[in-house]
Amino acid sequence: MFGLDFLRITAIPGVAGIVPCHRILFIAQMGVHFAFKHLLQHLGMQLFQKLAHIRFCLELAKELTLC
Repeated sequence: MFGLDFLRITAIPGVAGIVPCHRILFIAQMGVHFAFKHLLQHLGMQLFQKLAHIRFCLELAKELTLC
């Protein structure tokens, strides 16, 4: 309790003493999991949009060259 006393945070050591260590690690792991899942989902959508735009441009160029 001495480490965080200067910040007036005394509830964290009490909660950490009650909650088992593996539960705390599981909660942290799930937070990281969902953060990466959201990031990768966002990057996947951006990649899909870029590929759709490239396909549109290629089809347009193909039509222009056939005329």
